[in-house]
Amino acid sequence: MRINKHKVVSLFLCVLLVAVDIATKYYAKTIVKTQGKITVIPNILDFEYSENTGMAFGLAQNSRWIFMSL
Repeated sequence: MRINKHKVVSLFLCVLLVAVDIATKYYAKTIVKTQGKITVIPNILDFEYSENTGMAFGLAQNSRWIFMSL
């Protein structure tokens, strides 16, 4: 059986992307949420915690029955 290098690289990148996503969400919930606002570059880049309770861009907020039916 021949291993396709492109598939291995693609799989590695997908796993890496998921790991970075999980790590940044953990950081946001544990650090940014408790500190309120973190300034990375003054007057240019700040991190502030917020939650989206709806679908993309906050659509259908507080409409849990839509998610349950899907």
